[in-house]
This record gives sequence, structure tokens and C-alpha cells, in this order.
Amino acid sequence: YKLADEVINRAVNVFELADGEALLAEALTTSGIVSSRRGRFTEAQKKLESASKIAERCSDYEGAGLALLVLAEELGDRLTHTEGLQLARRLRNLLATTQRRSLQVRVQESVTKLLSKNLRSS
Repeated sequence: YKLADEVINRAVNVFELADGEALLAEALTTSGIVSSRRGRFTEAQKKLESASKIAERCSDYEGAGLALLVLAEELGDRLTHTEGLQLARRLRNLLATTQRRSLQVRVQESVTKLLSKNLRSS
């Protein structure tokens, strides 16, 4: 993961300079995954949230939702009650119209997990 982190961070820097927002959002999503797998959870969360905001700004709602889906899958257990509820709502909204069955299944599983975690902690 160390080498992956170095490479993806270089890609993020290039896309930031090149004004390629859609590619930047994808690179930040990948970087968030790598950060999470390296145990850098706060950094991962910031990158994934940034990726979602950038993709949404480009009207790439599926890309924005995918970044949040990764956030739910990678870091869902680390979120506060409020963060989990907000994330579940945003996931449903952004990926409500996706035609990709695999994404629909992942969203449903993640939302169910986020909501059940939040019910237990209430």
C-alpha cells in the first residue's frame, strides 16, 4: 500500500494542476481507499468526502455516490451516529437512479449496516 499511496498521490497532484475534476474525484476515491487500508482513517474520510463533492460539482452523481459508498464500506464502523445517518441518506439520494445492479446491492447493504449500527448505538 505504501507504493500505491505514493503513486496515487502523484496522480492527485497532476489532476489538481490539470483541472481535470472528474479524474481528480476518481483519484481521490482511490487515494481514500489506500489511506484507509494503511490505517489513516481521518485522512481517508477527508479524501472520500472531497471526491464526492468534486464529482457532484461535475454532475457525476454516480461517481459522487461511489466515493460515499467506499466511505461507508471502509469507514462505516468509525462514523458517529449522526455521520452514519447523514451518509445513509446521501448514499440513497446519489445512487437512487443507478442502473448498475452491483452498486444497488452494495448501497442497500451499506445503508442497512449504517442504520442498524445507529439503531444499536441509540
